[in-house]
Amino acid sequence: MFESSIPQNDNDLSAEKGPACDVRNRLAVSAVYDVPAWGRSSVTRAVTRNWQTSAIFQAQSGFPLTISVFGDTANAGTALGENPVRANVTGKPVFGAGTRNPTTWFNPAAFAAPPAYSFGNAGRNSIVGPGMETLDMTLYTH
Repeated sequence: MFESSIPQNDNDLSAEKGPACDVRNRLAVSAVYDVPAWGRSSVTRAVTRNWQTSAIFQAQSGFPLTISVFGDTANAGTALGENPVRANVTGKPVFGAGTRNPTTWFNPAAFAAPPAYSFGNAGRNSIVGPGMETLDMTLYTH
């Protein structure tokens, strides 16, 4: 779902250790409110009675991401639909100026494709992606 399910290099399984799908912080709050009927006329009160509103708010930190390259640059052979080859870390800052926004979450210059016939040195799930906030609301009569 988030990354390759097969190792980058079967001969170096220690490089496959990482935080998995670790979401460090998560908050979920829900509420239900009975809306009181309003108005002085019996028609208005009949139309506005028995209404309820509810909401669910969720906020969480981001999922860990693995930076991989397109294609089998290591010429190791890959399973159908899987690309386990990770990028190389260049040493440039991952989160510099102009990052952590919707168009550029991390600095792409912080990573490069590894040379031909070699595996990348970027760690598995070494970048934390953007967080998420959702608010679901409803208004209904019962």
